[in-house]
Amino acid sequence: MPGGRLLRDTIWLIWLVLCPLAAAQTPESSDSTALLERIASIVRDNIDRLPNYTCTMTVDRSERILKSGKPQMADRVRLEVAMVGDRELYAWPGSRSFTNRPVQDIAPAGTFSTGEFGVLVGAIFLSGAAQFVYDGVEELNGRKVHHFAYRIPRERSKYTVIVPQGKAVVGYEGSAWCDAQSLDLARLEIVMREIPENLGVSGGRLTIDYARVRVGRGDFLLPQSVDSSFTFDGLDGHNHTSFSGCREYAVESGISFGEIPASEGPATARPSPPAIPMGAIIESKLETELDLAQLATGDPFEATVTKPARQKSVVVAPKGARIHGHVSGVLTSGKAHTCVGVMLHPDWIEFEGREGPFDADQVVPPEPAHGPASPYLRCPWPAESGSAMVFMEGGRFASSSGYPIVWRTLKPAAEK
Repeated sequence: MPGGRLLRDTIWLIWLVLCPLAAAQTPESSDSTALLERIASIVRDNIDRLPNYTCTMTVDRSERILKSGKPQMADRVRLEVAMVGDRELYAWPGSRSFTNRPVQDIAPAGTFSTGEFGVLVGAIFLSGAAQFVYDGVEELNGRKVHHFAYRIPRERSKYTVIVPQGKAVVGYEGSAWCDAQSLDLARLEIVMREIPENLGVSGGRLTIDYARVRVGRGDFLLPQSVDSSFTFDGLDGHNHTSFSGCREYAVESGISFGEIPASEGPATARPSPPAIPMGAIIESKLETELDLAQLATGDPFEATVTKPARQKSVVVAPKGARIHGHVSGVLTSGKAHTCVGVMLHPDWIEFEGREGPFDADQVVPPEPAHGPASPYLRCPWPAESGSAMVFMEGGRFASSSGYPIVWRTLKPAAEK
């Protein structure tokens, strides 16, 4: 996976805020009006019955400079996204809980869109802001569908675009395709219109495909994939987003991976270990296998402490303690990716049945006296503060477990 620089230098985020619910505006034909009312009723029923849920979200982002160059992979990002009430919440996979932080504070800089998880459908079909026109029956992926065109002018929109220059509400229009038999939404297209010139955004389009998914004890209409493209400041960016592993989410229990048994109650909070003092040297080995072909920013990793870490003869982290974190970046150099660096950001540590935050830098190993130079010299990227860099060389990066990482603890975040 090539390392991207262009979109990593920008923050370009789009989300949609739900308007107050009202009856959707309808086309002129009484038959199509009744049809649209039935579709809106199904959308409302799906939203009302849908439990809080979470899915794994994988975003492949590519980019190209307009009028030159071919598209290339910028990066791959993986997040957990939860729909709790009418809010979308985000976290890294493997995190212990979701937070109320906006996605732009979590994900790496680049193009991101939000709202596909549920807010967008309600805004179009239930807000009363959209003007619809019925375009008849068509075929989509081998099935008959009803096609509606719609438009939401800027003055009735809540669609917000954020770029480094600022943010603004834009209008949008597009199409909705609904299954001719079940009336389930099959595909939704959104095209940005009435974009303020000062944003530097010249266009944006999203296409969302939907399907029924088992969540808890019911089947619900959820997004399966999103293809989005945006043109901004001389760059053309494209994202392909897929959703997987959707399951019911118990707010009281933090992130749960797998279906939640009906009898399971709120998780009992475990006491945190004493804060590990600043400057402790902790030797560990990587337990997670990393494969460039599948790796994404946000993927979790684990490392095991290999010997007791001491300060002033006091053990501050015992052998066997587990360090948990996430991939915070993947960097490559050369046409054959002769040098690959994977940045690992530690998040928390657990030992003796307790857990707590873990903030640390990497201690770079010394240069060997003989033999080839260390990749820490040959490869051009130093690890960012609060992270470690794992280097591999060759056309395909695959790191087996056991890779040694030495950490030096930083001042705990709570004391900064």
